[in-house]
Amino acid sequence: MSSSDGVTTSTFYRVNTGIFSAAGAMTLLLADSNPNRLNPMPAGTEVSVTATDGLSVKVLGGTPVVSTSDATAIGISVGFDQTTTAGTVFVTTKTPKGVTTSVPVPVFKDAALTQCAR
Repeated sequence: MSSSDGVTTSTFYRVNTGIFSAAGAMTLLLADSNPNRLNPMPAGTEVSVTATDGLSVKVLGGTPVVSTSDATAIGISVGFDQTTTAGTVFVTTKTPKGVTTSVPVPVFKDAALTQCAR
């Protein structure tokens, strides 16, 4: 991360459905499945994460979802143990009415990443 003239920049990489930073954190956009617009999940929706063996994960922010008119960004930290090179992070949402959805996000250690254009 660098800062100049009051503007802070950081390097981020595109990973499947989200953004993975060089610092070991992933940002995903949490939205409903509307094909025309990324609508927000209901206010109060909770996000949790689990992962396959060898990965450590934690939700860094974005849960519970606040009342908003836009899709919500959630931050997730991802760590690999010394022998794990790939795995899956499962992002699970639970709405206030109890509807639960889990989405798998594959992650790879030391994979060739594509830098996003700003």
